[in-house]
Amino acid sequence: MIGKPLSFENNEEGFTRLLNWIKELKHMKNLDTTIVGMEPTGHYWINLSKWLVKQNMDVVTVNPHHVKRNKENRHNTQSKSDKKDALVIADMVKNSYYVSCKGAIATLRLFPTPAELCFLQPQDIVTGWKSCMKRHSGHKKARSLLALAKRSIGTQQALDAYKLHLGQLLEEYDLASSQLERVTLEVTNVLEQIPFVKQILAIKGKSEIS
Repeated sequence: MIGKPLSFENNEEGFTRLLNWIKELKHMKNLDTTIVGMEPTGHYWINLSKWLVKQNMDVVTVNPHHVKRNKENRHNTQSKSDKKDALVIADMVKNSYYVSCKGAIATLRLFPTPAELCFLQPQDIVTGWKSCMKRHSGHKKARSLLALAKRSIGTQQALDAYKLHLGQLLEEYDLASSQLERVTLEVTNVLEQIPFVKQILAIKGKSEIS
């Protein structure tokens, strides 16, 4: 732990406070990069995640089941605590036990089937990730991906059809992401025209699109 815990509101002022806190810690500790790890439970993490990405921050998520299991192993207790959870999540991110949406999508685009992965080396996978992501997983994650691919029991028939369907799904994902950005922008613009909007957004838990 390199800084004291920070509490902040689920609104732009709170998000800005978090970002400034991160920048101050980076300056104090002479750090170059930052990864924000989140446990995707409930819905409060979604707005923060999208806001941080717009600020060019690297945001990743960890599996809630793994958080619970690692907390039990680390603290020998099932009791829930924000401070304990934050430490466990930070430790998981440090050891690359996380999922990046960009990373998952990029992997599906680059290596759509286990059969194709089986002919690659870890460095080939890392090189592929580097070609489309500024921040990416390393050789450890690449070796894990290869090991999973080699143990795959998926059918080897009609792979071209599966790849075609996957490509269609990725196109739908791209379209949905683009539409969501447009809707979010429109909602934000309309919201500015509503009287007393600042007072409404000052309510705890409220944000532009929640």
